[in-house]
Amino acid sequence: MTCNECDLKTSFAGLSQILNALHSILIPIFRTLNIPFGSSKFADVAAQVLSVDNELQQSMVQRSISTHNSELIVAFTSPSLKMLRTSVSSFFDMASLVARTIAEFGDDTETMIQPRA
Repeated sequence: MTCNECDLKTSFAGLSQILNALHSILIPIFRTLNIPFGSSKFADVAAQVLSVDNELQQSMVQRSISTHNSELIVAFTSPSLKMLRTSVSSFFDMASLVARTIAEFGDDTETMIQPRA
């Protein structure tokens, strides 16, 4: 391999990294999840509980949680598909635990959740 070929491969590798960085800046990936609950009260409880934990890498994944009627609405944005997948998977684990807790305790959730001051 000649020096010109080495320089060319290095240039292509650098260009590839630049294009990947630009792609992640210019084309963020969005994903919105609508998770139904039995009532608007339970959706609100789930939103309060799940809002406590922030994303581990807030610079890579942004998450917003809201409710509409009896649905929990969660919006994710990330420049990285891998980070988005990891975040959504982790969120599903936490949401599943919240849903099972609500199913187990039902209307008793009012005693478990204290309103924020």
